[in-house]
Amino acid sequence: VKVKGKISDIKTNASISRVTVVNKNNSSVVLASENGEFEISANRNDKILFSHLGYNYAEVEVNEKWLSGNKTIFLRKNQEQEQEQIQSYHLYRNL
Repeated sequence: VKVKGKISDIKTNASISRVTVVNKNNSSVVLASENGEFEISANRNDKILFSHLGYNYAEVEVNEKWLSGNKTIFLRKNQEQEQEQIQSYHLYRNL
């Protein structure tokens, strides 16, 4: 069965491109499109992992709702990554 959906930023609701989507049960891996859409093979109770540099990963278990229709996954920016970007900005600005 193909599971379809879209990946978005939880704060801005903007699409996140190039998210790695992994079915941990059958080892299939896909890369989300430029507009955050993905399609991956999965069965009920499979665990799907979503990961992207700069974001906390998300893991979901496929259930009946997942098997019917498109779903949206929301990822949250990694706080440490945001802090590093802020510190880098201040360091560059003060040079």
